[in-house]
Amino acid sequence: MLNITFLRNYNILYPKIDIIIEKEEQTLEFGDTKFLFFLAPGHTADGLFTIVEYDDNKYWIAGDYLSNIEFPFIYHSSNDYLATIAKAEHIMMQIAPQVLIPGHGDATADYKDIMQRINDSKNYIIKLRQAIESGELFDETALWQQYHFRKGMESYHQDNITLIKKEFGL
Repeated sequence: MLNITFLRNYNILYPKIDIIIEKEEQTLEFGDTKFLFFLAPGHTADGLFTIVEYDDNKYWIAGDYLSNIEFPFIYHSSNDYLATIAKAEHIMMQIAPQVLIPGHGDATADYKDIMQRINDSKNYIIKLRQAIESGELFDETALWQQYHFRKGMESYHQDNITLIKKEFGL
């Protein structure tokens, strides 16, 4: 049997939270860098989108949204997730960030790729909700053709089904 022990010669420390983001489009500035925050519930209740403006560029930190390797993992609310995806469309149209940086998957500077990720996320949730509400089968074959890590993600898809059924009172 393999026994691995990880020893640290220091305590794990977490930063003290001294700035709380609590409103839509809250802005912070540090030197030449501006941070614009958007509340992004859906994946979790407390998600955030952050636009970082520096040196005439806008970088969008999307957290657990808009991955190219994962469909939406919905831990909080599918309705809120869809509203956050609508907000993502607004961000693309009104703020026009040059780079999208998701928490999982690849960063991209390609406008079409960002819009495809937005549409893929929206379509997954809409189609899953429609299938559950109507009692029809969801096209999992297409899902696993698009997202290649079925073994690691199948339980998250099942969790999404369970959450949405609960939202519908089923």
